[in-house]
Amino acid sequence: MFPIIILIASIFFGVVIGILSFMNLLTAFFSFKKEEYEPFFPRVSVLVRTWNDGSVVERCIKNYLKQDYPKNDYEIVIIDDGSTDDTKKICEKYSKVGKIKYVRFEEHSELKAKVVDYVIENYTTGEIILETDVDGVFNENFIKKMVRPYKDEEVYAVTGVVMGGNWDRSFLSLVRAVENFWHFCTAMYGRYSLTGQGFIYGGSKSYRKKTWEELGGHSTKTLVEDGEMGAELIGRNKKIAIVRDSPVLQEEVETIEQYFDEQKRWIGGDIEVTKLYRKKLSKNKFNFFVMSSNFSIDFIFMASIIISFFNPLFLIFALMNISAVFIGLLSFNAKRKFYFYAIPCMLVNSILRIAIMLSLAKSKIKNEKVHWEKVWHYPIELKWPTKNK
Repeated sequence: MFPIIILIASIFFGVVIGILSFMNLLTAFFSFKKEEYEPFFPRVSVLVRTWNDGSVVERCIKNYLKQDYPKNDYEIVIIDDGSTDDTKKICEKYSKVGKIKYVRFEEHSELKAKVVDYVIENYTTGEIILETDVDGVFNENFIKKMVRPYKDEEVYAVTGVVMGGNWDRSFLSLVRAVENFWHFCTAMYGRYSLTGQGFIYGGSKSYRKKTWEELGGHSTKTLVEDGEMGAELIGRNKKIAIVRDSPVLQEEVETIEQYFDEQKRWIGGDIEVTKLYRKKLSKNKFNFFVMSSNFSIDFIFMASIIISFFNPLFLIFALMNISAVFIGLLSFNAKRKFYFYAIPCMLVNSILRIAIMLSLAKSKIKNEKVHWEKVWHYPIELKWPTKNK
């Protein structure tokens, strides 16, 4: 009897893991699909929220000032969320000569959505709202490429791919860079190409101002307002486009402490969004299934390796998932180093994610609230993890 139960369980898990592995592999192949957009130049309001980021805020401002976009058709709005460092001095230098709009809040708010919504309502003039993190670095054609999909009136929001730019600083930042290549490049664009529906990631997101108005602003139910907006739009059958040729480099965490501070908010927020918006997310069942498969690739990879000790056939599924990662690296022209470190990085990432889940469970049991923790940025040069910019 017991051997039969083991056999049935093995077949069941084999089918489930096999289907999920196949979807990840299919997603990776679809990430090669070429973008086809015509030029489009709507009025754009660029929003950057900063809090004690004096080390990087000027680099961000300069990045936006050199954009190859009609100068009279975009504005730069820096939102100072109660900074106590030299952020104010740096921003005022540019605002006094009319190069940026500088909006300062004297008290810091843990909920980014609140200050962003206030600024959108009172200070922006753009048809399109574009947001990046303050540590983001991008090429001079970033805005131009990000807004092209809006020529299609059915597009309500657009997200761009995001890559780790400090991948050479520590092994953990390398792990995060490999994770970014999968989650915020390959899976994000490949899933959009496969299902016709994207999602929103705050590191590089944009949306029509009328989208924001229709939604009644950002939700503050969780700490991940970008995920909530994405879930709400999917629930309303509104299209979110993904652009793959306007990447943003961002500074990833470099220490375990920073990793836990960041990931507890992200993963905890994603869990809350899934719980709150499950019915809306599952309206497009195929997209929701592929998204769940893509998000779980690290766990599927590790589970396949562990089960292969009892059933060697599961190595096939491990091979399918690591092949998906390799194909994604090839699709986005990653440097050779990332192929070498892909497997150890996936294993480490899966272990760290399990630790985060256990930490979140502990916080839930103790009724502890997950807070937004500040991740400090360093004045370092970010480097492209790709062979070409």
